[in-house]
Amino acid sequence: MQAGAARLASQQDPGAAVRTVGGIEEIARQGLIELNRIVGAMRRDEHEHLDRRPQPRLDDLPDLVDGANAAGLAVRLAIAGPPRPLPATVELAAYRVVQESLTNALRYARSASASVALSYLDDGLDLAVENEAPARTGERPAAGGGRGLQGLAERAQLLGGSLQAGPRPGGGFAVHAWLPVSQ
Repeated sequence: MQAGAARLASQQDPGAAVRTVGGIEEIARQGLIELNRIVGAMRRDEHEHLDRRPQPRLDDLPDLVDGANAAGLAVRLAIAGPPRPLPATVELAAYRVVQESLTNALRYARSASASVALSYLDDGLDLAVENEAPARTGERPAAGGGRGLQGLAERAQLLGGSLQAGPRPGGGFAVHAWLPVSQ
């Protein structure tokens, strides 16, 4: 229905058509994210039970950081800007970026410190997770082989955002994500 309305409005009110198409785009993004979640659940082993707990949100970040601190990674959390209600898909994506980044820091840089910086901006969320280079212990972490960062980058792209991850100059690792919020 919205696509038909956009087509009709495009001739008389191009601005209304653009706003309507933006709404269609947001609905499509959220639908794709939910579809990916459903497909992932369907792929699980039939003996696994679906987790029916609510999806984590940005309000849960302090608990995630406390868990990483308890596991031996010294993590600082900084939040800038006034927190506000956001689409659940954006909150979940941001939470997963922090979760995967801290998990990787624990695996590869356990003796280092890390920082999480979340900024609420007018048009989205800016998120940076960085860890220092670990002290040399002679111990090599197990190879990951996972698709965590790749999956997070794909999730950010589905939301119209971006994610970059890589080594920091001088050592350590950084993950930076931008997640837009529709107005």
